[in-house]
Amino acid sequence: MKPGLSGSTLYFSGNTEYAANRLVQTFHIYGYYPKLMLFNNVLGQGQAKHILSQAISQSRLSHAYLFYGPESIGKKLLAVEFAKALNCLSPETEEACGICDSCRKIDDSIHPDFFFVEPTKSTPTAREAVIKIDAIRELQKKLGFLPYQGQAKVAVIDQVEKMNPQACNAFLK
Repeated sequence: MKPGLSGSTLYFSGNTEYAANRLVQTFHIYGYYPKLMLFNNVLGQGQAKHILSQAISQSRLSHAYLFYGPESIGKKLLAVEFAKALNCLSPETEEACGICDSCRKIDDSIHPDFFFVEPTKSTPTAREAVIKIDAIRELQKKLGFLPYQGQAKVAVIDQVEKMNPQACNAFLK
């Protein structure tokens, strides 16, 4: 990746047609975002929001999405919001309900079908945080099963460019 650019990968498995019919829902992870944030309240990202909304409304979801661009423009937030949209239990509108059981569990980072992978330091004195092969293998095991509570299993991999080479190869297989 180019210097100054980072990315997040959104990957989901399960019955994507059913999940797409559930329409939009949102959430926050680890205190990064305010609770009850709605999909339309994500600032900017107009084209990306339009593409994701069309994919949901037309039940034409891909198995993976790459959110790429400069740091701090809302890639992670949009990926998390999209993941929440797929598992919302109250799809009355294209907005997130923010109050259903699934939304609240995702807000509290305890939803059994949502996984968030980010770089970690191997030791407290390590210089740089990386995503190791063990985290990717664990994620692959979890994604191999059918969704437990939601319509789709969703994984957001933050700062995917920080995967070590072994993790990259395991992720591609």
